[in-house]
Amino acid sequence: MAFYTPLIDQWTMLSPAKKIAAGVCGLVLLALALSLFLLKPIWDKRVELQEDVLRGRERLAQIQKTLAQIQQFQKDLAQIDLQLKEVTAVLPESQEIPELLKSISSIGQQNALEFLLFKPEPEIPRDFVTEVPVGVQLKGHYHQMGVFFDQIRRLPRLINVRNLEMGAYDEKSAQMTARCQLVTYKLLSTPATAPGQPPPSPSASGAKTAPPESKAK
Repeated sequence: MAFYTPLIDQWTMLSPAKKIAAGVCGLVLLALALSLFLLKPIWDKRVELQEDVLRGRERLAQIQKTLAQIQQFQKDLAQIDLQLKEVTAVLPESQEIPELLKSISSIGQQNALEFLLFKPEPEIPRDFVTEVPVGVQLKGHYHQMGVFFDQIRRLPRLINVRNLEMGAYDEKSAQMTARCQLVTYKLLSTPATAPGQPPPSPSASGAKTAPPESKAK
């Protein structure tokens, strides 16, 4: 008590205004202490929530970016699928090859061309397709040959003309010869002909219009 006696005496000696001021200061300090005690958890929670919001925004941005990549991938996949369908549309199926060869033979005969050679050659597997080549040697008028190759080019199935060689022009008959390789394609997934075995020729189906498979004498 001896320690508090001077403080009490000093307090009693203060004027009322100073006592009021001291009381107000004490209340302010007490309020600040209570505020810090009560508000600190709330402030800490607020900071934590702000950090959660920032992390959520970053995650949302990443999700949106991933979604955009997925949508772009779907568009690319749809484009690839469309291109595959377009390519498949011009590639004959295995069972269509004999009929396609018959069509080539028929076009030649319609243009009054003589087939000196019409020989299916061994198929050649590539990366995604199998080449189906046919060795051809023709004889006829130059104009008729031009019409023949143009009609071959206009067929719905893809056919390429390779190694085209034009023979000498015979003035007496007004005819000339031409040698080339006609190449069509089929998807590699289609069962291929055994290596070294030529695909069926137009004559294999018994068609009377099929040209000879061996070189004419």
